[in-house]
Amino acid sequence: MKKVSVIVAVYGVEYWIEESLSSLLNQSLAPEQMEIILVNDASPDDSMILARRLVETRFRERLPYVKFIDHPFNMGVSHTRRDGILAATGDYIIHFDPDDLLHPRAYEIMLAEAERTDADVTLCDFLFDNGKRKTHLAQRPNEMTARCLMEQICGAQLPSRHGSMCNKLIRSSLYEQVKLPDRINFCEDAMTVCSMLCLPGIKIASTDLPLYTYRYRPGSMVGTTNYEGDIRLYKELGRRAGEVKEVWQRDAFSAFISSLLYHRSYLEFQGTAEEFARRFGRFEIYVDFAVNVPPRQKKLVRRALEGKHLQSRFRRRLAFAINRRLHRGA
Repeated sequence: MKKVSVIVAVYGVEYWIEESLSSLLNQSLAPEQMEIILVNDASPDDSMILARRLVETRFRERLPYVKFIDHPFNMGVSHTRRDGILAATGDYIIHFDPDDLLHPRAYEIMLAEAERTDADVTLCDFLFDNGKRKTHLAQRPNEMTARCLMEQICGAQLPSRHGSMCNKLIRSSLYEQVKLPDRINFCEDAMTVCSMLCLPGIKIASTDLPLYTYRYRPGSMVGTTNYEGDIRLYKELGRRAGEVKEVWQRDAFSAFISSLLYHRSYLEFQGTAEEFARRFGRFEIYVDFAVNVPPRQKKLVRRALEGKHLQSRFRRRLAFAINRRLHRGA
């Protein structure tokens, strides 16, 4: 059996995929230790053609350990990753976005740490590259426990990447117990990781090395807002909050909804207060759970959820920027 299965959801990345995929194919793990599963989600460009050509011409030694899956039509990132998981045969599974970059020994280092500690979830740090500068994003929780990591994910500001599955080497058996949600293509990774952390006896390990470079590009999923998709996300998070056994787990899921209501839906909404209340009013019960939203901002979100008042988008973004700068300076 392969040690590591790497799942790559391919869509609209022809400009980046050769450089990105090369960093994956150049990993120090031996070919027989790592299988790569490329799932083409009906990409409208030549992304998959370029990927096949790269493997077949420059990395032929890895070709027997690369699987190519093609969707007949676009199904979304969550469904695409699920298909990759079904095809995986490794002891551990990790995801890779084909516009990002890897340290040459990323998976070797993470696998060694996972095996040394017998961890179910092993994470590394990020480099965040916005095209102008690279920032080290530390991911290690204050305590190496499932609870501490889940609370870190659910209380984070966007884009912290704490919930990403691209920096988490996860024991394959966890994916048999927790499935990625259907028809949710934003924060589906964080939601899935949090559900895994609610399983009994989960062990966490971490390396402080920034082994994964996340490259932000305008128009990527993290940069767009889909109101109906947000509603599906919040409803699913609420459902999972109602299913867990521990109070801290329920509170963490509730804090996740509250944080997203402010940092995503409220800050980005472009309609009226009445429209905001019509879409998101049902989630008012979660407003107070966020640990990263100042009380004044929670009050403004509640007023908007009641259809009473919605600040202009400019004032919302300005207040957010000021609060964030004050928080960083504290």
